[in-house]
Amino acid sequence: MSDLLATGQLNGTHGIKGYLKVTLFSDSYDHLLSLKQVLLKKDNKEQILFIEDISHNGRHVLIKFVGIHTPEEAAKWTNWEMWINRSDAQVLDEGEYYVADLIDSHLMYNSEHVATVVGYMEGSQALLLEVITTKKQKSFLIPFMKEYIGNVDISKKELELLMIELLQ
Repeated sequence: MSDLLATGQLNGTHGIKGYLKVTLFSDSYDHLLSLKQVLLKKDNKEQILFIEDISHNGRHVLIKFVGIHTPEEAAKWTNWEMWINRSDAQVLDEGEYYVADLIDSHLMYNSEHVATVVGYMEGSQALLLEVITTKKQKSFLIPFMKEYIGNVDISKKELELLMIELLQ
């Protein structure tokens, strides 16, 4: 498991003081309030920026970095991903998982490795896991819902598939 987790994406400027709008990859932003710095990543580039302020404005989380004072300075960080240390990430409830920990997991059906999780996308009702089957190398999207996925063992990188029909 990586010590870093992607927590959001910077999606444009807000106001005239250099704030950026953040689209979070979780439902909470409280865990960000105590952060002093974040790692930004885009196109194989990385940059650590220090946080001056984080706030919530309606439906947006806003962040201001030290040394960025205008919308023009902030705009250069648009579309960068924001990464934080796992220890600073949102605390998970039972049955919740970081998406990063699901990638490369084995999809198991009756104790047989039938596919590997290679990616994901947001679905209208649930996270969709992109999987590649072991034998035919076909790609499928599997809803990450209790009706389809049973036991999840992050330490073994195994997800129990409850319906093999999803891979046919």
